[in-house]
Amino acid sequence: RKNILFAPGTLYEHGYTTKKTQDKYIKLIIQEILKSHDDINLNVKIHPHASNLHDYQILLKEFNKDISIFQEGDILEYLSSSDILITFPGTTTTLNAALLKIPTILVNFIEFENDPFVKNGLAFECNDIKSISKMIDSLQPIEQNKLDKFIEEFLDEIGFLDLCRAF
Repeated sequence: RKNILFAPGTLYEHGYTTKKTQDKYIKLIIQEILKSHDDINLNVKIHPHASNLHDYQILLKEFNKDISIFQEGDILEYLSSSDILITFPGTTTTLNAALLKIPTILVNFIEFENDPFVKNGLAFECNDIKSISKMIDSLQPIEQNKLDKFIEEFLDEIGFLDLCRAF
């Protein structure tokens, strides 16, 4: 069984979309995953501070499936027990997944452009929710050379490596 972690970003909470639109896409994503895969464990990890747990519990209740939802806890713990991450662009969770070499699908319904993880082959962009199932089935592990290049070029550019060296 594949363990899929769906970590919807806080797009509504940060003003990128409406709550209604974000909820619609969350439902569509989960529907698409569940209708095509009986052989998965689906966990939902929401933001520890910006998201409303009660809203997500109501949203997921209609699926009548065993979907675990978490708000507390370190995202790294959830990622380390996951085979695939599905999230929205612009989250730090994508960086954590890349560093752990977890294949990631970025559902880009608000049309973020030039995502550095997609651009560097560390995440796969999904612009059509109906293609999520095929993407789940065809995901390949992150290649070490792509991760090394990303760390060297992108993270060094933003001063991340200097920060790491300080510790």
